[in-house]
Amino acid sequence: SKRAFVNKHTGKAMMQEMGGERLQSWRHSVSDEARKVWDTAPASGPLSVTIEIYLQRAKKPKHQDPIGKLSGDLDKQARSIMDAMTGVVFWDDSQVTRLLITKRWAEERSDGRMGAWINVTS
Repeated sequence: SKRAFVNKHTGKAMMQEMGGERLQSWRHSVSDEARKVWDTAPASGPLSVTIEIYLQRAKKPKHQDPIGKLSGDLDKQARSIMDAMTGVVFWDDSQVTRLLITKRWAEERSDGRMGAWINVTS
């Protein structure tokens, strides 16, 4: 999330990221992993991106599917991933013409790990 405010000293409107350390750590992890598998220059042209996010199930989940405040908003999760891949996988996330993103429980993965699976195609 972002927060808008007016700087008391300059009078200018400012935007501040609200994700803090966790968001920065997540973005660094995504961009580091992207660099490991994307060993060419960032792609140009239109791209399709598929993202599957794997979350830890709560001890007493209220729902069968990963919905609710603790599972996060898909649009914000997609934005953090797309921002992390900008300059690594593609020059700008405006190149993405198709985006498919889903949330799943980590236990649905063969290794049971939390994280994200990301596929980029032209």
